[in-house]
Amino acid sequence: MKTLLSFLFSIVFFVNLYGQDGCASDFEGTCGWIGQICDLQIDNSSNPANVWQIGEPQKATFTSASSVPNAIVTDLIDPYPVKSNSSFLITHQAGMGFWMGHTFTLSFDYAVDTDSLNDYGIIEFSPDNGSSWCNLMDNTTNCFWWNWSNNNPNFLTGSSNGWSTAQAFIIFDAFNINQGDTVLFKFTFISDNTFDNKDGLMFDNIIIEDFHEGIDEYQLMDSKVYPNPASSSMHIEFENAAHASYELSVYDQLGRKIHSASTSQSDITVDLQGFNSGFYQYKLFCPANQKRSTGKFVVH
Repeated sequence: MKTLLSFLFSIVFFVNLYGQDGCASDFEGTCGWIGQICDLQIDNSSNPANVWQIGEPQKATFTSASSVPNAIVTDLIDPYPVKSNSSFLITHQAGMGFWMGHTFTLSFDYAVDTDSLNDYGIIEFSPDNGSSWCNLMDNTTNCFWWNWSNNNPNFLTGSSNGWSTAQAFIIFDAFNINQGDTVLFKFTFISDNTFDNKDGLMFDNIIIEDFHEGIDEYQLMDSKVYPNPASSSMHIEFENAAHASYELSVYDQLGRKIHSASTSQSDITVDLQGFNSGFYQYKLFCPANQKRSTGKFVVH
């Protein structure tokens, strides 16, 4: 059962106001709304003892995937073994977002059941096809920041008491990534030489995406959003001495427009009541002078 697995998931590409390049895996053979092939590999050739398996979890604590029936698990049936150092790799070809304004994110559901002292998971990111790595569990390199939906996965160890969700924003300005470059995410589970009779680690609904704007012949302008992160409301300031009419559109992390407004002033306030915690993008556009501005903010 533990063989080299390579799952290619085809996704329908779409472009509306914001486009997305990325890959998604729910381990059911389906993806949804992101437009690039995703390659997930469990390499048992170089590591025959690799414990990662894809299927329906049937363990003491891990009894169900986040999106049933399948997840990727440190063994589908047995407790994780001692002295494990097992990884799976996701390959992503950098899309148009790496030469246009964009955001690059990794999101996933996870569950953990381990000895909280010595057995743990690590997630690493490579901007250069494996030549260098950034440990997403340790931000001393300042290459990412986490957006928490539930528990803090800084340490993938101990007990999550069921499924949780996390999202990491990669600070793309820290890397020289161009469209078409190969970037990698490596998920690793490590255990010591003491058997703990626990289930280990599992992931589901892994999504990698980079946002980019549609290509339009507009004039760019600056805007400033504050506070950021925000909770009850946020404000956008921009240059509008002529009091031209600007249209504001706000998009969630799936590229869906969830708010719109208009103003002829040099600032606009957005009431965040009803906004879920997470990442959002906005666009300001003036049809009369073809000026536009985009930005990002976080609701917590």
